[in-house]
Amino acid sequence: MSEDDNAFRSIGRFFVAFSKAEYEVGKAVQVVLGIQDAACAKAAVAALNDITRKINLIQSALQHARRPDNSKPNKKWISDAKSSLKKLLGINTDTRVKLAHGHLTVSDGKILVETAKADDELKITQTPLTPSELDNISQKLLALADEVREVASELSTLRIEVKIDIPAVSVETFVDVQRKPYQSKLPNEPAAE
Repeated sequence: MSEDDNAFRSIGRFFVAFSKAEYEVGKAVQVVLGIQDAACAKAAVAALNDITRKINLIQSALQHARRPDNSKPNKKWISDAKSSLKKLLGINTDTRVKLAHGHLTVSDGKILVETAKADDELKITQTPLTPSELDNISQKLLALADEVREVASELSTLRIEVKIDIPAVSVETFVDVQRKPYQSKLPNEPAAE
């Protein structure tokens, strides 16, 4: 395999890893919203569209989650969950957006990502990446996918308390997501035993 082939493969591995992480984010959104029907869940996740919106929803749920006895979840767990989500957002901004929307060139086994931003004036940025750097980011994404899966699993044991204040009216809505244990399952993947 040539050096350039290895670079192209590392780009592919990155997008597969990002896809797995975003899939887990979508499953966590499904848990937060308490949606059991698969088609409805896919529609809700698709409506949110952007991974930033999905992660913001999950982070809000972390702030409002309560245990069955109405106590708040462990502060360290909330902090760790937010940290994982923040890292995923960072990879989205720093790497995925550039790779997906930039101009990629591969030469001598190295990847060059050129992005342009036009505010008051045009600014062109070139970011070099090696396949090993991109593969390291892909491994981080796979680990973050596992962490997000664990966040969704824990959230499935909690209830999300949402308070909506409208002038002259106060409404409290409780979404109980304790319907069934959370298990991540990719399409065409056998269910976990």
